[in-house]
Amino acid sequence: MTSLLAWVNQVEVWLLIMARVTGWVMTAPVFSSRIVSMPVQLGFAGVLSIVAGETVIPVQGGSVAGLTLGPYLFEVVKQWLIGATIGFVGSVIFTAAEMAGQLIDMQMGFSMVSLFNPQFGTGGALLANWQAWLATLVFVTVDGHLALLAGLLHSFDWIPLGAAAPVGPAAEVIARGVAVLFVLGIQLSAPMLLSLLLFDVILAFVSRAAPQVNVLFVALPGKILAGWGIALVTLPVLILGIGRVIGWMNTAVDGVLRALGSG
Repeated sequence: MTSLLAWVNQVEVWLLIMARVTGWVMTAPVFSSRIVSMPVQLGFAGVLSIVAGETVIPVQGGSVAGLTLGPYLFEVVKQWLIGATIGFVGSVIFTAAEMAGQLIDMQMGFSMVSLFNPQFGTGGALLANWQAWLATLVFVTVDGHLALLAGLLHSFDWIPLGAAAPVGPAAEVIARGVAVLFVLGIQLSAPMLLSLLLFDVILAFVSRAAPQVNVLFVALPGKILAGWGIALVTLPVLILGIGRVIGWMNTAVDGVLRALGSG
């Protein structure tokens, strides 16, 4: 009977770990992609929970074992929110990249073109999808997914099961993430936006210097050609910018763990 009770307590603790990991998988970039089926995501979350449980359950299991139904359900929701908050920090990179692409699409005239975005499972403009794919490539190349995974596993050291997670710091993290999203989106799109603005200025001078030239007839195809040319020329700068953003992500994840662990 005692062994059965101990086994039930271990399962309860494992489900709490599973809740945090599931929240992370549902929001973390690459892992939460819509091209990954839900059974695969749940299977990955289950295996990852078993691996984490090997070290977490013996150390932290006693603090949450034997909870009644009400406090236990509250703890499940809290663990899911902790995991989702950590994954949200990583998703800011891809949302910012897509936002940068949408800003460029409006300038190039591609805002009416819609392609499927596999990361978010929605339709997106041409450059927005290109930016998202490029961000994914750089993210995986520099092992950003492994850094985000390490942040999740370290979260059990910073925020043990059953520990109070302050609401104030968590809300501040989300608010800062949204603010950073807009800043990063503008920074990633700035080189191409400024170049396309310069192209518009050149067309304006051409229109004043040679009124007989039909500027409207050449503006759209000219901006498309110039836009793709500028995109190829500024590609190294864009990759460097995305790499720096991923470096910011590592620092931000550490800040999230410190903020949530301060309670």
